[in-house]
Amino acid sequence: KIVVTGDLNQHDRGFENNGLKDFVKLLRTRNNQMIDIVEFTNHRFKLLGRSDDVINSGGVKIHPVLIEPLIAFSLASAGINRAFYLSKKPNTVFGEITVLVIEGEAIQDSSYLLELLKRDIPAYMHPKELVFVDQIQFTETGKVIRKSIS
Repeated sequence: KIVVTGDLNQHDRGFENNGLKDFVKLLRTRNNQMIDIVEFTNHRFKLLGRSDDVINSGGVKIHPVLIEPLIAFSLASAGINRAFYLSKKPNTVFGEITVLVIEGEAIQDSSYLLELLKRDIPAYMHPKELVFVDQIQFTETGKVIRKSIS
């Protein structure tokens, strides 16, 4: 199992040994930085998300696409069926914190929802704040346009 981010030149030898070098060439950008984060296992890959979506909170790298299914389950169990995404916000202590952006009007008992998420999601990954927006924006292909919260 290999998770790759950053400068791909440092990973070239490992990819040659695993027969993945041609595939990795498809993931490069002009400046040789990887935009997508990919997990390789047994000559298969799984797209984990974009590197600029990763939340670095207290040195822990949090991949929103891995946490959002847990959040969806928690929201559904609370009877909340709205579009959402996990974002980040600068923080003086942790560098960045996780923020849950939810479409629609503010929920009356936001503190209850935060406690529910805290119970269901690992401590370093659960949203620390909630932000409510009128509408979440999507790309033409249906992907969420993630915006950092300032």
